[in-house]
Amino acid sequence: MFFLSKIEWTDSELLIAFSGVQGGQRQVVCRFVELLHLENRLSCQSFDVDELPSPVRDHPLLWEWTDCNCDLYFAAAPPDAHAVIGDLVAVHDALAGQWFPFNTWLARRPLQSQTDLLGSGSGCFAHGPRRVMQAYQDVLARHGCRPSLLRAGPCAEMSDEEIRACSEMSALVFCPQFYVLAASFENSAA
Repeated sequence: MFFLSKIEWTDSELLIAFSGVQGGQRQVVCRFVELLHLENRLSCQSFDVDELPSPVRDHPLLWEWTDCNCDLYFAAAPPDAHAVIGDLVAVHDALAGQWFPFNTWLARRPLQSQTDLLGSGSGCFAHGPRRVMQAYQDVLARHGCRPSLLRAGPCAEMSDEEIRACSEMSALVFCPQFYVLAASFENSAA
């Protein structure tokens, strides 16, 4: 078993070191780091050697870099705005629940404002990664809101494959409270 023992920045690299209970050390060198997230060093401090994660290229944390952003509009009020929000919460939790709060991509952050917006009959409902907006679009359609999805932002003209090919970002996720987004990772014994 290994415990998190050090996090250190050196020039353009991030070094994460783990010390073994019976000696030995493992380290991960992260290059071109976009984000280091560590909420509580004690929350997920120990790992078996085989449990040290491998970098992944498809993760909710990476959608900002790997998905086209889209604007989700609607053109009709639903019969029950609260039912729409309830269904959206379930879809959101299935897609990105523990990584992003439900209101992350909504046009209006307070939920009551969002239900008021639905009641108004039209407007921009949300803005975010394509796969999330498509799931929200399906919910709005089931509730009769006549949704439409428009690609937005600097990558709007690129295909999804082109966007993913341009992104070199990967995620190294130790636990929901401790992860790194970077271009490359090197895992070794120290």
